[in-house]
Amino acid sequence: MWAGEGPLIFRPKHTSPEPPTSRQTQDAALEAIPWERLDAASRTKAEEVVAGATIFRRMLVEVIECHPQFFLFCVYHPEVVVNIWQVLGLSRMKLHPTPQGTYQVDDGLGTRCEMQFLFRSPELHLIYAQGSYEGPVLKRKVHGRALLVLHSPVQRQEDGKTWIACRLDTFLQMEPGAAEVLTKTLHPFIGRVSDYNFKQTARFVEELWLCGQRNPGQLERLASRLEGVPPELRQELVRLGQQGAGQVGHSSANADRSTSGGPALAGQAPLTQTGQGAPSAITR
Repeated sequence: MWAGEGPLIFRPKHTSPEPPTSRQTQDAALEAIPWERLDAASRTKAEEVVAGATIFRRMLVEVIECHPQFFLFCVYHPEVVVNIWQVLGLSRMKLHPTPQGTYQVDDGLGTRCEMQFLFRSPELHLIYAQGSYEGPVLKRKVHGRALLVLHSPVQRQEDGKTWIACRLDTFLQMEPGAAEVLTKTLHPFIGRVSDYNFKQTARFVEELWLCGQRNPGQLERLASRLEGVPPELRQELVRLGQQGAGQVGHSSANADRSTSGGPALAGQAPLTQTGQGAPSAITR
C-alpha cells in the first residue's frame, strides 16, 4: 500500500492524466461545483468568473498526512498560516480578516486582492478573489478575479493514519489586454509557479501538524510567537495540533522533510515568499 506519497489506493489510478488545462478537465471541474447549494450572490460571482475565465488550471493532487480538523482549521484561518510564515521569516505576504468575513491579501510582490469563501464543507471549498496586480511582469496595473475550488477528501487507514488528498482547480479571469499576455506568454510560467506553491503549502500544513504530534512543546512555542492572532486561535492551533500526539510514527514520505527533532517547518517556501527558508526555524 505504501509508495512514498501516501497510500496507493488514494492516488490517481490512471497513468496518463488529462492535461491540467484541457477542456475535459475543465468540464469536470465545473460539474464538481455545488451550484445548487450556493446562494444567489455567490452563484453569480462564480458564474461570472468561469464564464469569462482567461486561464483554467488543475493542480496535481497532493496527498498529505494530517488530521481533518487541523487541516480545516488551517483552511478556515489562513491568517494563522501566513503569520507562521512571517514569524519563521519565510514570507512578505500580509493577510488580514475583515469584519465582513472576507480577507485582505497582499503577497508583497504586486498582487492585492480581497478573498472570501462562497462555500465550505469538510471536503470541498469554493473561494472567490477579486483584486489587481501591479509589477514588472505586466508593466501596468491590471485587474482580475479568480474562483478556487479546493477538494480535500479524507481516507483513514487501519493503522490510524489519516490522509487528505488536496486538489485545487483554478479559474482566472483577467481584463482584456492582460489576458492575451497571460495566455500566450506567461501561462506556462504561471502554471509551474502555481503548482509549486500549492505543493509547498500543502506540505507545510502537513509538517506543521506532524510537528505538533512529535514535538508538542515546539508547536506551543511557535504559537506563543504569533502576532496579530487572537489568543483563542493560538490556543486552538495548539489543541488541534497536539490531539493524538505521540501516536504518529515516522514514515518514508516525510523522512526527507524531517530532522531528528521532528519536522522542520521552513524547508522550502512557496515562490511567492522570500525564498529564504532556514531548516529547523521553528526551534529558534
